[in-house]
Amino acid sequence: MFFPESEYPCRGETLTETSLYFGLSGPYGPISGEQFDRFIEREVTGRIPDGFTILPASGAWRGAQGQSIREESRVLVWLHPPGGASEPALETIIQRYKSMFSQDAVLRVDRPVCAQF
Repeated sequence: MFFPESEYPCRGETLTETSLYFGLSGPYGPISGEQFDRFIEREVTGRIPDGFTILPASGAWRGAQGQSIREESRVLVWLHPPGGASEPALETIIQRYKSMFSQDAVLRVDRPVCAQF
């Protein structure tokens, strides 16, 4: 178990928390809230039917030419059972976003968490 009972008792179940960071700056201008909402409705909701959270964010990253780029972002947070069953949904969401909005990357962070509903 990820949380040793002696130090960190888990009050609930051990899940994986996956965060996907979607930049809202595209090569043809900003990705609008309406465009992003449509993407979520068409590409995410059906692949994560049990629910997820979208958070507004602002970030910075270093572009291919070394320039610092600041942009508005959205973070999708999904709690799901550990293991590979979620991989197809996550990879499809990432690839569709990159393709639809000409993005170089979508940052993905996975971490084990203890959650209780």
